[in-house]
Amino acid sequence: MVKRPFSTRRSADRQRDFLVLREDVPDGLRASLLEWTMRQFTISDRFLTPQLDQRKLGILERLTDRTILSGELRDYLPSLEQAFSEDDHLHLDAVDVALGFARIDDVVILETYLREARSAYCVGEDFAQRYELQYRQSEEMTRLLANETSQHDQAATHLRTAWSRCFGRKPQTNDVCMEAVKSIEIAAKPVVTPNDPNATLGKMCAAIRSKPDKWETDSEFDGGVNTVLAMMEMVWKGHLRHGHESAPLEVSQEATEMTVQTAVLLVSWFRSGRIRLRPQPRMRDSVRAGR
Repeated sequence: MVKRPFSTRRSADRQRDFLVLREDVPDGLRASLLEWTMRQFTISDRFLTPQLDQRKLGILERLTDRTILSGELRDYLPSLEQAFSEDDHLHLDAVDVALGFARIDDVVILETYLREARSAYCVGEDFAQRYELQYRQSEEMTRLLANETSQHDQAATHLRTAWSRCFGRKPQTNDVCMEAVKSIEIAAKPVVTPNDPNATLGKMCAAIRSKPDKWETDSEFDGGVNTVLAMMEMVWKGHLRHGHESAPLEVSQEATEMTVQTAVLLVSWFRSGRIRLRPQPRMRDSVRAGR
């Protein structure tokens, strides 16, 4: 939790304004972020004058598909600094790219800067566990995601991929939904359809729908299983599995975010046993009950 400045602590309105996330590069972050970014693209040697790292500049230009510096400016560090200062989108792309080769201590420093500035961005991981910029989500959901993606299985990989493609700088909404479905299928299969290795999420929904009494949850609400089923069906029916004349070409960003957040919850619940098969009575107990 970021400590609020004294000037904001005596006013409820100022406290609310302080906690609002800032898009792009907020004024209070600009100087610190620029210094961080330039350090990543600079070759420093105590015996030489600092130089622009041409290899890293080339990576940035290829990934952003643009020429950032040309001619005699290509060796001039202040020109790159000016380019970042004048274009927030380029600057954020440069930060995102730099996270691919930044040292771990610099990654930690960047996340501290972003958090202190209440930036809409944070440091996350892509499908290959490489650092990248992502849109910041609630601390509770982020912690749950970190726990589920720390496990070394395919469900974690699909979940990490879904989150990255949803909240990364360039969302890929249809891919998000497909990856979210796969993560749930892997986590739920041992609980819902253990004898069907090829069961889809749709088949799992049908299995629970036909015999909901076979499962139970930790919820004290009698409809806990039906609530879980509704969440599974929302994910299953919300992604574009088939082409249709009237169907949208892309799932909306808002729907995609609900899908991946729901997937994180379901994967966690199935893995932890919060959703499970209801214990079956032993044969001897069944006979006694029938007397």
